[in-house]
Amino acid sequence: MNEQPQRPSNPGRLDPPPQVSSPTRGGITPPPHSPVPPLERSLRLVDQLLKKTKEGKLPWSTGFEDGQFKTVLPDGELAFVIQVKGEVRKFLMLDDHQEVILESTVTRDEAHLNHIQSADGLIDQLYEAIGELQDLARSRALQVNEKLAKAERLLAAI
Repeated sequence: MNEQPQRPSNPGRLDPPPQVSSPTRGGITPPPHSPVPPLERSLRLVDQLLKKTKEGKLPWSTGFEDGQFKTVLPDGELAFVIQVKGEVRKFLMLDDHQEVILESTVTRDEAHLNHIQSADGLIDQLYEAIGELQDLARSRALQVNEKLAKAERLLAAI
């Protein structure tokens, strides 16, 4: 089998480089998919979980440890765990094999320092958002409102 090398389409001249029509920042073309920092990704996910939980679209159940609550997305491929233990707040995303895909742990001290020292306050925002989600997840998982209403009815009947 004799294969001939392909000849350039324009013999004797180099073809011009292809034109890129993407926006640039400071003359530098960003990569197609810039990675999002883990803390920022965690905050985005926690905010989405908060929204969906408030809308009643996500069920929560108790986790394996004290102060831990979990939810599994409808397709079963991803799960989220939220935990508040003292001044430590933790957020996890797991795949369907229980492998940790994303983990963020924030302490009150880190959040306080970040609030003072950083313009974006990302750690502080994440700390507060995890706390809010944990409160909401706890209420849903333990059916707190339903049990409080039942207690009031039972006490009224005595």
